[in-house]
Amino acid sequence: MIRFERINKKEYCLVKIQGEVSGDASQNLLSELESVEKSSPLAIILDLSRVEYMDSSGVGVLIRIFKRMREKNAGFAIVGLNRKLSEVFEVTRLDRVFDFYASLRDYESMRAAAHAPKP
Repeated sequence: MIRFERINKKEYCLVKIQGEVSGDASQNLLSELESVEKSSPLAIILDLSRVEYMDSSGVGVLIRIFKRMREKNAGFAIVGLNRKLSEVFEVTRLDRVFDFYASLRDYESMRAAAHAPKP
């Protein structure tokens, strides 16, 4: 079973995902992320810290939403990746495509630094 928690902020929409992402759960993930994408956030941030497993269909969903967000010049990032899932992204070389952060705090710090006034 897969569960979602959506937290809308001014700068992004955080989607916390829990469970295994495979088969029918991948379709549920796609529906959830399409709904988020249609609300036109500046960025979608996925918290995968509580995802136990993700198969190729789940990875495909992430690629699909990433491409849509990029077409809109919007952000897409992943936070809280565990070692097992990290290996999936390394093997598929998606670690070179997606932006990964250890935590939401790290993502927010990076964004704040990127938008800080330059002396």
